[in-house]
Amino acid sequence: MEKIAELEDTAKRYFDLKHHDRMNSDLVKMSNSIIESLSSPSFTFPIEKEGIVSEGTTSYFYINNIACPNLFEFLSELLHLEVPININKTKFGPGEILISIDNEKDARQELTSSIEELKKLIHGKRHIKID
Repeated sequence: MEKIAELEDTAKRYFDLKHHDRMNSDLVKMSNSIIESLSSPSFTFPIEKEGIVSEGTTSYFYINNIACPNLFEFLSELLHLEVPININKTKFGPGEILISIDNEKDARQELTSSIEELKKLIHGKRHIKID
């Protein structure tokens, strides 16, 4: 959980700096740091162990109800996608992850697959400057 809190903090600092000084070289360093962390093989979203199944959707909430609005705004800009970020049947949002599957075992498999796909998309954006 500490890792995602650090990433959220870095994303917040990124946007604060970007708002004041769009040409700062630290922007690229912060961007690349977030990208490398999110696309690393060891990264995982800190979600509760059990999902909640309701009306055809399985919801996973982040541990301790943390929210990451800056991190998801960063991902939105990086990937040119709206939040929540849709990957297959999974919607990644700043406060929860929703999967359009009504069985937790199948939802968990879909989640694992979608996280790997998201990591690939993020990894493909290494060393790209975000406007």
